[in-house]
Amino acid sequence: MPRIKDEDISRVRQKADIAEVIGKYLTLQKRGRNYAAICPFHNDHDPSLYISTDKQIYKCFVCGNGGNVFTFVQNYEKISFAEAVLKVADMVGEPLDYARESFQYEKYDDETKRYFKIFNEAIDFLSYQLYSSGATDVLQYLHERGYDDALIKKFHIGYNPDKNSLYRFLKAKGYTEKDMVKINLIRSVPDGFADVFSRRIIFPIFNSDNQPIAFNGRASKPNQDPKYVNSENTVLYTKGDVLYNYYAAKNAVKDNRNIYVVEGVTDVYAFERIGISNVVATLGTAMSKAQIQLLRNLHCDIILCYDGDSAGQNADLKNAKQLFNERLNVRIVRNDTGLDPDEIIKERGMDYFREMITHQEEYIEFFMRAFSRNVDFNNYSQRKSYAERVVNEISLLKDEFDKENFLLKLSQISGFEKSQLLSLQSAVQQTEVTDRNLQKPVAKKVLSGKIRTEYEIICQLLSSKQAASYFKEKLGFLPSENTNRCAMAILDYYLQNDKMEIADLLDKVDEDLKPLVIELADDPVFMHEYNEQALDESFSRIRIQMVDESIRSVKRQLAQTTDSMKKSELETKYSSLIRQKNDLLKRV
Repeated sequence: MPRIKDEDISRVRQKADIAEVIGKYLTLQKRGRNYAAICPFHNDHDPSLYISTDKQIYKCFVCGNGGNVFTFVQNYEKISFAEAVLKVADMVGEPLDYARESFQYEKYDDETKRYFKIFNEAIDFLSYQLYSSGATDVLQYLHERGYDDALIKKFHIGYNPDKNSLYRFLKAKGYTEKDMVKINLIRSVPDGFADVFSRRIIFPIFNSDNQPIAFNGRASKPNQDPKYVNSENTVLYTKGDVLYNYYAAKNAVKDNRNIYVVEGVTDVYAFERIGISNVVATLGTAMSKAQIQLLRNLHCDIILCYDGDSAGQNADLKNAKQLFNERLNVRIVRNDTGLDPDEIIKERGMDYFREMITHQEEYIEFFMRAFSRNVDFNNYSQRKSYAERVVNEISLLKDEFDKENFLLKLSQISGFEKSQLLSLQSAVQQTEVTDRNLQKPVAKKVLSGKIRTEYEIICQLLSSKQAASYFKEKLGFLPSENTNRCAMAILDYYLQNDKMEIADLLDKVDEDLKPLVIELADDPVFMHEYNEQALDESFSRIRIQMVDESIRSVKRQLAQTTDSMKKSELETKYSSLIRQKNDLLKRV
């Protein structure tokens, strides 16, 4: 885990407006000076996530999730605090390169780093082999496909000759067969070991930190079977967890604000050939939840461009629906050619491909067109079923204007009136209402007098340094462990700061204290401004509670002792405590 300097963490947090950052993930609704949103941390329907721009914190009043800008990103993306800081730093233009470079490598254990080293050695060897005299025909083949030397170098394309060349090279470098087998570079055979990717063009696959984890191997001869050999799942690589070209693409996204998603590595190269680098491949037609999360992390529009055959079109529809259901902005390139991007360039040229990818449909448009292909609109039952499927998708749109527009289009296509279409979605809406009624806000704890008093003090400490100084002078502690730890953390904070910033404090308190700070920072029940008289009364109540504890203790001892001298001492102490309590009661 990289050590990010405290001053850098504070600078990033101060530069990051929490509403703007959360707005990259969620649709916000203005509520006076603040905002509300559908909470992503539970099955929410009504906006229950509250965002305070003054305090730079958020809190859900149903599930209780809350914190500052880093907490939100950490919880939403399920990443570490350091990763969250780096992501927010990117958003606000504070790259923190020293921490990022460390994090991208140092977060891995020594064993994993050893595997990366083996892969890097292999890539260097295979890149060298591609330009050797024995691979002239292979290099010529790549050049004929339009892959120039710059593209070959950028994507680390290589070639693995015959005769177990890679195995012999890595063995000579001192690497063990056990490690090479574990990362699927070689396999065990009856007479020893053999290369997995023999006589193949190699396309390395890197993870989101730009570390090599797998190979995609293509046949180097026309009749070589199979055409492709891909890395099996290993300790480094799970196919569904990776997007090919993700590391390079996420940097290009910053300038383009969108990402193209394609099927395979050669489709990525097709886009690269026309000057587009913000493109990733799912390495197949399926899109996993992990890949969707990687796309979500880019905070941009997603443009699907799968192959033009039936499998590619079905992938467009299935994957677009998944992304749409995840509330991501998705468009689909209209590809009626029956070809994949690489084939389109080969058969129709770069200009045709450039023009084709500008024709993009919104998800609902694509959905309506895709499902209309097999519908007999003269058949009432089919027409109704089609309208019901489409209207349910339209009901999920965020924008009311878009809803109206697509309902009008659906009415024209299906022949049903708008009122009829709205009645079709009533069942869906009724289900949503039922779900919403099942949600219960987080119940407010019934506070004992003791805890309520301690909370009142904490709220004043959060309000001003003056209150903290007065507390330190007049009382200096709280009886309960967690509230006392919280008070001490606040006093420590004021040693370095004159003014309290709740979002900043959250970065400095222990994890288990954060919910308490968030709860009290915005609780309207308690006083949130310095009031010396109120503090004095709270201090007196704390002292009374402590005297009561002593009185109860003395009474227990009196009931248990038979020694007359000891009993006399306890009775004197008891009388003194009663006087003490009466004096304190006069001050409350």
